[in-house]
Amino acid sequence: MGKLIISGNGKDFVKSTAHNWIFFILIAIVLVVVGFVLANQFGVRTLGGAIGQGIGGLLGVAAPQVRTGAYYTFMWGGIGSAVLLIGYGLMQDIYAGKTEIYVYENGIKGAGGGPKFAQSLEDTMKISSFQLEYDRIASVDVTHKKLLSINAFGKIYVVAVANPDEIATAINDRVRQVKTCSSYASEYDNK
Repeated sequence: MGKLIISGNGKDFVKSTAHNWIFFILIAIVLVVVGFVLANQFGVRTLGGAIGQGIGGLLGVAAPQVRTGAYYTFMWGGIGSAVLLIGYGLMQDIYAGKTEIYVYENGIKGAGGGPKFAQSLEDTMKISSFQLEYDRIASVDVTHKKLLSINAFGKIYVVAVANPDEIATAINDRVRQVKTCSSYASEYDNK
């Protein structure tokens, strides 16, 4: 493959996005608090309803409050949502940490997820190795989530790296050089 030009890996990406965990934890706390507020608002009722409360008021005794199914639904729904959010974030970090790319003079190799990496559970958990020469690469782009997307004429590999712009530029420069050389060679052959 020649001399190594640049490389990147998912472990560096995970380190560079560690500040996102503050956001995940804040959302998880909000979900738990909202669950408990809704549980207490809609999941507690007075035993005997309005009549029980009226009779209790006449006798000077407070009517007992009971928790309904809605209470437990809202309470566990908030906790469950928070746990799922944190679990999803951890899973993404684990699989992002498994991606890597090495850019050489004559091609690239590494490991990446599917085309919907970080959006689809299936593509996030499907990490596969690749080794491509530059003439087999259609395009390299940086997605909105700062992921490197390599299109190998229909097969797409997504790699999480801390420096996606630098790597994309290095690969695209090499792809242009290969295409320029091959088009020049084919023009020369036709003459």
